[in-house]
Amino acid sequence: MANLLKKILKWTFGAFLFLCFSCSDISDGESADSSIVVSLPGKSDRSIFAKEDAQRFVISLSPETHSPLEIEASTAVQSAKFTGVKAGRYTVTVKAFDSDGTKSAQGKSEEFSVRVGAETQVRVSLRCCVKDIETWEELVRAEGEAEDGDTLVLKGDLAANSTLSVSKNLSIKSERGVSRNVFRSEGFSGEIFRVESGKTLSLGGNAESGGEVIVEGNENAKNPLLLVLGTLNLLENSVLENNESSTSGGAVYVSSGGVLSMSGGEISGNSAVSGGAVFAEPNSTVRITGGTITGNSASASGDGIYAGGKIYISGSPTIDGNHATDEEDASNLYIAVSCTQATLNSRELKKNITVAHGIKN
Repeated sequence: MANLLKKILKWTFGAFLFLCFSCSDISDGESADSSIVVSLPGKSDRSIFAKEDAQRFVISLSPETHSPLEIEASTAVQSAKFTGVKAGRYTVTVKAFDSDGTKSAQGKSEEFSVRVGAETQVRVSLRCCVKDIETWEELVRAEGEAEDGDTLVLKGDLAANSTLSVSKNLSIKSERGVSRNVFRSEGFSGEIFRVESGKTLSLGGNAESGGEVIVEGNENAKNPLLLVLGTLNLLENSVLENNESSTSGGAVYVSSGGVLSMSGGEISGNSAVSGGAVFAEPNSTVRITGGTITGNSASASGDGIYAGGKIYISGSPTIDGNHATDEEDASNLYIAVSCTQATLNSRELKKNITVAHGIKN
C-alpha cells in the first residue's frame, strides 16, 4: 500500500512539473517582445511613383494584431517598424498613395515567421497600380491586365470601336489639368462601357486639379453610353453627354441588381425613349448626392431619371431643365410603379417630379 501511494505521488508530481513547463512555454510563445521592420522604397522610384510630390505609405499586418502604420514617403529608402509583436506567422501588405489619394502601388509579402524576442526584416515588392492610357486599344489591354483597385489615367482622347467590359474594380480619370474625351469611332453604336455584376467602375475624381473624363455620344447611337450590372460611381470631373439612344437610358442604363452612385459630375444633352439621362430597372439602386443632371429628354417617361428600383436623393445635386417635346409632360424624375423606395431629401431637386400610380413619395 505504501509503495502504491509513493507511485501515485511521484506520478502526480511529475504531471505537475510537466504542466508548469508547458504553461511556461506557452507564455513565452505568446510574449509580445518581438518586432517587424518593413523596408520601403523612396519616392524617387519611378517604377512606383509617377510624381515626387507628397506620397504616403500604409502598412498593415495580417492577422490584424496592430493598427496599420501610415507614414510619409521620403526621398530615400526608409522603413516602418511594428513593435510589441507576438511570435507567430504573419503577412505584410504595403500600399502607396499619391497626394490626390490615388493608390499608386501595392504589394503583399509571403507569409513569414516571427520568433520570440527577435527583430524580423521584411521586404515587400510593390506593383504599380496606375497606368497611363493614350488609345482605346491600350485601355482594353490595361483592363485585362489590371487588378482590383487599379487606376487608369487618360493621357489622350480615345475612340472606342468596341464595348469595354469592366470585370475589375477600377478607376478611370484624366491626367491633371487636362480633359480627355472618350467617344465612339465611326460605325460603332454599342455601349462604350459595360460594368459587370459585382464590379465597380469609378469615373473622374480629380476634383482639385481639374481634368474631366468626358464620355460623349452621338446621334442615332441606339444604345446608352454605359450599361451597369455592377456599380458605377460618378465623381467630380466626370461628364456623360450628347448621346441619342433609341432604347431606354440616354447616358446610363442600370440593370436589375446594378447600382448608380453619383456624388459629382454632369449628365447632359442625352435623349432616349425613357430615362433621358438615367434609366434604372426594377431591383436596381440609384443614389445621388451631388452633380448636375440637366438638358436631357425622353419621348416617353423620365426626361432626367426613370427610377424603376430604389432611388435616394440627398445633398445638393442639381436635377433640373430636363424636358420633353411637350413641356407640360416634362419630368426631371419619373418614379415608376416598380419603384420600392424613393427618398428625396434635397432642396435642390426642382419641379416636375412624376409619381406613377401606387407609389408614395
